[in-house]
Amino acid sequence: MAKAPQSIIPMSKKVRPRKPPTGVVRPTGQKRFGVTNNPVLLGGPGRNPYGGFVMTGNNSLEEWPPYWALLKLLGPPSPGVWTYQGKIGTGLPGASKPDFIINSNPQRPVIVRVQSAQYHIGVGSWKAAYDIDQRVALEKQGYSVIDIFPQYYLVDNYGPGTARAVIATMQEAMAGRQRTDPRVTKQSSKRV
Repeated sequence: MAKAPQSIIPMSKKVRPRKPPTGVVRPTGQKRFGVTNNPVLLGGPGRNPYGGFVMTGNNSLEEWPPYWALLKLLGPPSPGVWTYQGKIGTGLPGASKPDFIINSNPQRPVIVRVQSAQYHIGVGSWKAAYDIDQRVALEKQGYSVIDIFPQYYLVDNYGPGTARAVIATMQEAMAGRQRTDPRVTKQSSKRV
């Protein structure tokens, strides 16, 4: 007996489920805080032409503009006026090596720490905790600790080549004024 021809049912293409995401699921570090790439230096002191500021493994390019501003405001580094990355014993593991120590007020010298992405912003919780412990230890020793952020001085709103932003930032730091952390206010380093 002959079978009746069966109708051909088209086979649908099998769709595989999506693979679960791999790697980092939520943004961390610079992306989490809205602080993306380091900005291009638009104005101010330009690149480092002086021999006093030498790039090593302990500093970053964001430290050059404040160094330049202190050269303009206080003259070359000297122990009685200001120093760059001088050692201070704090009682913490290792000695503290803050970016700038300004002795304009002998009763309460000012320590300025540049909060660069390389060493302070895009780091893990251990380094963040160490920065807090360092601040507390230095303040117990009688120092006024001021953190400055590149977002406030790398993009010069006063006009290219004026360097007014970095000079104003350093004058505020020397006066003891602490600006708001841009990670809290989600300010990008591209525009303040």
